[in-house]
Amino acid sequence: MIKTIIGRIAGMLGMPRKGDVLSLNIGESFSRLKMAHTVSYIHNGKYMQVGSGQEWRWVKYRKRVCADLESEPNPHVLITGMSGHGKSTLLESIVRQLSASGKNVLVFDVHNEHGGASYGKARMVDAHYNSVNPLALDGLAVNQRISGTVSMLKSLYGLGHIQSTKLSQCLWYIYRRHGAMSPYSTELGSMPTINELMNEIGIFVSNAKGATERNALLHLKAKISGLAKPSFIKDTISVKELMSGLNLISLADIKSREELFVYVTTILERIYYLMRANRINGGVRTYVVIDEAQYLIGSSGDSASMIRKLVEEGRKYGIAVIMATPSISSIDKRIMANASTIMSFALREPAEVSYMSKLMSYGTSAEHVIRSALPKLRKGEILLTNSKSGTLLVRVSREQATNGIQSSSTASAERAAAMSVKPIKADALASEVGSDTVTSLIKSGELAATSVETKGGTEEWVMRKSGAFTIEHELMIRKIAELLSKAGITNRIEDNANNPDIVAYYNGKRIAIEYETGSKSAASTVQMLERRKGKYDYIVVVTSGSRLRESQRNHSKS
Repeated sequence: MIKTIIGRIAGMLGMPRKGDVLSLNIGESFSRLKMAHTVSYIHNGKYMQVGSGQEWRWVKYRKRVCADLESEPNPHVLITGMSGHGKSTLLESIVRQLSASGKNVLVFDVHNEHGGASYGKARMVDAHYNSVNPLALDGLAVNQRISGTVSMLKSLYGLGHIQSTKLSQCLWYIYRRHGAMSPYSTELGSMPTINELMNEIGIFVSNAKGATERNALLHLKAKISGLAKPSFIKDTISVKELMSGLNLISLADIKSREELFVYVTTILERIYYLMRANRINGGVRTYVVIDEAQYLIGSSGDSASMIRKLVEEGRKYGIAVIMATPSISSIDKRIMANASTIMSFALREPAEVSYMSKLMSYGTSAEHVIRSALPKLRKGEILLTNSKSGTLLVRVSREQATNGIQSSSTASAERAAAMSVKPIKADALASEVGSDTVTSLIKSGELAATSVETKGGTEEWVMRKSGAFTIEHELMIRKIAELLSKAGITNRIEDNANNPDIVAYYNGKRIAIEYETGSKSAASTVQMLERRKGKYDYIVVVTSGSRLRESQRNHSKS
């Protein structure tokens, strides 16, 4: 009796009940779609029939709604709806609840909409500063990596037969150059990179046997040239770390869909092979959250294969996937078939409404009722369908996003700290957390501020204070990297104290670029240059005019 009462109280409060692996508080339902009998009666001696048999109707149903994801046939979730109706708020609530319950959560944030807001001790990974190498073997044999790479690029860029065949040959050449003894080799002394692949294609162009082959290779090189970016130079991301705690990967600086897909797929592929090597019993341990999933998941074909593998096989390895998108009709049907929980905010586009109503009705005559309801949903309202509850009309509680976690001022300060790890314009930060918060953090010394003169006027920048680098240093490094990229020079920001500020690649030469603020002693600068001399072909030191003259005087004295 006592256990029953406690269970009911837990359910009323949206708390996980004993026996549940995880129970997410979604909101409060006020209607439920239910099969009801139609009414017939006799009026003035005449038989009156409102309908015949049964029909689907919305009936009053007041109850706190908790999604027990891991008790569903599949723990995966799809969230859809028009922009501005609450997808981000709901997703933020789900992420924080998962993290608070002890689950590992990895969020792929395409537009930097999350940015660590209210997430507490989330680990932020910026794709602009953290690169992956899609050509690394990661335990696969060389022929498996070549096959996977060709398949991915063929799907992304629509490569023809000649291009696919030549790409496979180019890849084999560069793997062999790195020590591959056979197509079945799984270990190499070092890993090839996209830049090396581009160079190899150039060699193939020079040795082409005809105009057709040469043109095919030139078009191949042009298509994949967008991947010759700092984001794909080498591996600086530990997948094992990403599978522990709460991690947010900001993808906002990756501009093209192709680059975005390759970056995310490379990480997901490593998660997939890691989970296969470490099969987990006892429920879901890690949730992979993909916001704006339409950029990463096509309607069919290889472009969705890795995410599909995670969805189809993830449960037995302790991994679940949560996807949010405004366009669910573009998602691979095999992925949706494995999502037991579907949540939809308001939809207006006829094709989306039609598709969602069919999906949520499971082929029943409830389709027309759901189709009528979807365009009429108000902001913060969703239709939720799962195997336990059927279809519910739910009002999502906005206060879940912050309730019981931290005060608004603390949340704003933590959000500002998370957003200002790297320099950010003061007005941009103020628009997110409020000008009072920014002013307060500058006065308290937690944020460093500086003014930058541009052609358009003066810009105010701020950055969270760091013992390693100053805001001037970080702004200048970013500017130098931008100028190099505009000049067509491949480069990457190292972003740590043990390597150069920037490593650039030009005409086969490795160039170390350092920006000096003048705070180092002459002796320290000389020692730093000596360490770089053996590893790089050229070393470039950049500083302001006055500091350059001072550095020259100090160097001549030393």
